[in-house]
Amino acid sequence: FLKMKIYYFSDLIISNSKSSASKIKKHLNKKIEVVAIPNPIIKLKNKICKNNRNNKILYVGRLSKEKGIFELVEGFELFNKNFPNYKLDIVGDGHQKKRLSSFISKKHLNKQIKIIQWTNDINKYYKSSKILVLPSFFEGFGNVLIEALNFNLPCISTKNDGPKEILANGKYGFLMKDNKANTINLSLRHVIKNYNLYKIKAVKGLKNNPKYYIDVVGKKYFSKISSVLR
Repeated sequence: FLKMKIYYFSDLIISNSKSSASKIKKHLNKKIEVVAIPNPIIKLKNKICKNNRNNKILYVGRLSKEKGIFELVEGFELFNKNFPNYKLDIVGDGHQKKRLSSFISKKHLNKQIKIIQWTNDINKYYKSSKILVLPSFFEGFGNVLIEALNFNLPCISTKNDGPKEILANGKYGFLMKDNKANTINLSLRHVIKNYNLYKIKAVKGLKNNPKYYIDVVGKKYFSKISSVLR
């Protein structure tokens, strides 16, 4: 509510996805310019990986309820019954870490699921994993998807504003209708069974990544802000 009130005093609103920008514009009654400029990433070298990947599902991000981490554990539990040779790596930190660890223990999944402390050397997980999953209830953008695509790692995400844009409505990955446990289970099974197709989608996504580079995004910010200050 407070955020919407502040919007009315703005000359320019920059949102990080087209869907979010559209929603903001829809709720404003006055002519305020609302534009979509994505979050920037540091320009990365082409990291297409041709090595064999481990049978690991990867989550990277904050350990909080809105990220759907508990739903991910439940979904992986169902998936693991049919694919027992797969593991789940959860890389990140957050206030739900202790509760998540307990949740995993109660399900007797400690051998299948590992919580890994956040590290700046995240690239090794992108290189060695088979699929990245982003099961958030809501997601403004989703930089981890861009990072994963940089290593041509197939991605699964809930159909939120940012992920829809990054994965081009499914052109560069798989979008789930929700993050319920069975939806995650079925999505993982689908991507595994059609893995070559999703590797191709990931490579196409990598080729789309340059528009998120910080120099490209920075110029857009500079241009828009300068136009307001004139």
